[in-house]
Order: sequence, then C-alpha cells, then structure tokens
Amino acid sequence: QTVTENVVLEVGAANQSITVSADAPLVDTATASTGQVLTSDELADLPSNGRSPLGFARNAYGAVAKGKHSQSQTRPFDNSAADDFSLGGGNSASNELLLNGVPNMQDSSRLAGFSPQLDAVDAVRVDEFSANAAQGDTSGGTVNITTKAGTNQYHGSISEYYYGSFLSAKPYFTAAGTNVPSTHYNQFGGTIGGPVRVPHLFNGRNKLFFFYAFEGYSGSLPATTITSVPTAAERTGDFSALLALGPAYQLYNPFTATQSGTQVVRTAIPGNVLSNAGLHVNPIAQAYFKYIPLPNYNGPSTKPDGSNNYFVNDPTTNNYKSHQGRIDYNVTNSNKIFFELHRSNSVVTQSNVFGNKASGTNGRVVLWGGTVDDVQNMSPTLYLNTRLGFSRSENTSNPNSIGTDPATLGFPSYISTNSLSYAIPRLTFSDSAPIPSISSAPGNRAYFDTIQFFASLNKTWGHHTIKIGPDIRLNKN
Repeated sequence: QTVTENVVLEVGAANQSITVSADAPLVDTATASTGQVLTSDELADLPSNGRSPLGFARNAYGAVAKGKHSQSQTRPFDNSAADDFSLGGGNSASNELLLNGVPNMQDSSRLAGFSPQLDAVDAVRVDEFSANAAQGDTSGGTVNITTKAGTNQYHGSISEYYYGSFLSAKPYFTAAGTNVPSTHYNQFGGTIGGPVRVPHLFNGRNKLFFFYAFEGYSGSLPATTITSVPTAAERTGDFSALLALGPAYQLYNPFTATQSGTQVVRTAIPGNVLSNAGLHVNPIAQAYFKYIPLPNYNGPSTKPDGSNNYFVNDPTTNNYKSHQGRIDYNVTNSNKIFFELHRSNSVVTQSNVFGNKASGTNGRVVLWGGTVDDVQNMSPTLYLNTRLGFSRSENTSNPNSIGTDPATLGFPSYISTNSLSYAIPRLTFSDSAPIPSISSAPGNRAYFDTIQFFASLNKTWGHHTIKIGPDIRLNKN
C-alpha cells in the first residue's frame, strides 16, 4: 500500500552554532607536481589480480598501461608486465621506480625490481610530473613504494589465495587416458610487526620497532605437446616397419657412396635393419635414448610413419619466495633512523617434454637490497635526510641438464676439459617431423648492481623552502 504521512517540523531555539567549511582549491598553488597516493587502506580494499604493488600504480590517474598488459595478471615476479606503463605521456617502461626512496630496478632498461608483500606496503605514490629536483632521473614519471614500520602494538596478517581448474570439464581435444591439465596456484604470505622486547631486559615501546613480511607463490600453467619419438624397434636399428609405406622409406648405407656421373649412389640396407648391413647404433645415441620416452599416443594427428606419436603435459611452473625486514629506531625525539633489507627468489621451469634433464629450461631471478635512512630535525625550520641504499639482481637461465658431464654420455674427454660449464650437448633436428631438441641452447647470466647515496637538507625561510643535496649513484652491469 502507499501511505502518506504528513510530519510537521517546527523551528526550535538556537542555543549553539557550529560552522564547518572545507573548500578544496581547484588549483594547487603550493607545488606544480601532479600525482596520486594510494594508502595502505586503499591497497587493502581495492581488488588486485596478482597482489603486486606496481599493479596499483598502473591504475593511477595519468597512467596508461601498454595494451598487451592492461588486463594481464600482475604477480610479484611479473616484472615486465607490472612496469610496462606510461606516466604523464612519457614512454612506456621509462619510469623511475623506487622502494623507500631507493632505486629499485634490475637492469639499465628500468625493469622493475623487488616487489614487496602487499600487506607490508604503507603507500604507493605515483608522480606523473614532479617539480621536485630530488626526483626525476628519467623522461617518465616516478613511482615510490614505501613499506610499513612496526608500532607500539603487535599487528600481523596471514593471507592465502588459491585458484585451480581441476574441477573444470575435460577439454574436448584432451587425449584419451590422460589427465586434465590444471591451471592452479597458491599465493600465500604473512606479516608481523611491533615493538622489540626482550623480557626483563629491554622494552622497545616508543623506541625500537620491527616489521617482517613473507610471501610465497607456487603455480602451474598447463601446456600440452604432441611430438615424435623413436619406437622401441627403431632404437635398436630396426626400421623395417617403414618399408610397408613405400620405397620412399628405403634406407641406404652411408659408407657405400660412389660417384656415378652427377649423382651419388649408395647401397640399400637390406630390410631397413642396420645390422643386416653390418651397421650398429652409436653408443652415444644409445645413451641419449635413456632420456627419451617411448611412444604413448596414437591419435588423429599421428601419421603412418609414426610421426606425432608422443603426447605430454609439460606445464610451466613458477615458484617464488620473498622475505623483507625493517627496523625503526627513534634515537631521540629529533632523530629517527630505519634499516630495511629484502630478498626474493623466483624460479620458472618450462618446455620439459621428456620429464627429465634432457629437455626444458629453468630461469632464476634473485633480487635483494636494503636501505639505511636517517632523519635529523635540527630545528623547527631545518632538517636533514640522509639515505644509503643498494639493490642487486641476478638473472640466470640454464638447460635442465646443467651440471651433466658430457663424458657420462660417452663423449670424448676433451669436450669436458674445454667446457666452462657442463650440460648435455644439444641436438636439434631439421627433419620435417616435429622431433624435439635434446637439451637446450646455452643459458646466460646477468648481474646488475645499484648503490645510491642521497641527502637532502631542507630549510624553511619565511615564505620560502630551500632544499639542497646530492643524489650519487653507481650502476654496475
């Protein structure tokens, strides 16, 4: 029903009057800088696909992510996807990335460095344009991620994020008798902070604080491969089954070649069996066969000659761990100092079609660094901020067979003697059949160090603020 209720409001006596006004100026005349700060509360409340602080920086106003990354997941180790955005119209991936004011990039191309655990982040400040001479160092903008400090109360957090597709229906083209490849990951972590206390000896309340954060990620992204491997008979030198397909599959003895006009003529191997021609399978080839699985697939794509006779799930796996710690010390009411240290280790394995060390690669990225920051208030109008920071990245990639001495496969000893590092020697095939390579190309190692000394002396003089100091950096590539 619809009800009409007439309420009479009478004017009462005014005993007290409070006027509150808040007028935000349309133009900020105090500074020419433009930017946005995301607080820890906003970081906790806003949705995140991957829980990377840089993923939030891409969402700030004036930030434009490159199209291929705009909707992609941004995990703590997705460095190239996380930092590939433009600020204030600058070139993409050309921004200054800072962690507690210290450069946080793992190479000279400004690839993002260490990603702090999201629950340990105090703020993400994005400056599209900074009129502050203490910032810049690039044609793009600046992103400064600051981490939390401990307080007089103990606080902590525990988080777990899981995704799995094992409950999904089996894809239509999944081979019979094989399991459904599953996309899944676990992203977990925790933080704890508070005053440093030693019972009966020391109470750090109002004086000394700690904060520690841990993060882990374990995930698997499915991939399937249909390829070709030799049959059990072919591994012994018996290719007789191919003759049934026609004369094009006749094998010839390579040691019987003779010149006949403009052609080279060789003698046919009787029955396509190598032993019938006095030939044998090379011992090194026999050693390789130990790493190559037998055929396990006979489907629509399998050809009469045996091509495409092997099916495998060879997922890409990610394993990531990070640690970060911080100590804050209030030396006096006018002097405060903090120490911060962090390290992360990310390992990616992929393309392991044989399920052993004869195939696939692994890549490893180790990021670590630290900061010592001191603020000295000399007077109400004068203070000095001094900072020393460093960061280091170690990027390596290797075949899974790294460390395997070629001599164990029967190769001459001079190969091992003249090798800088060991691996199964690589074999590739130019045949039209999809035969996977054995081992992979040699890996690489890259290291990048940054050491920074920064100081800022700030003086307020009437209506003016004077700021002066050095920013000295040493980059070692």
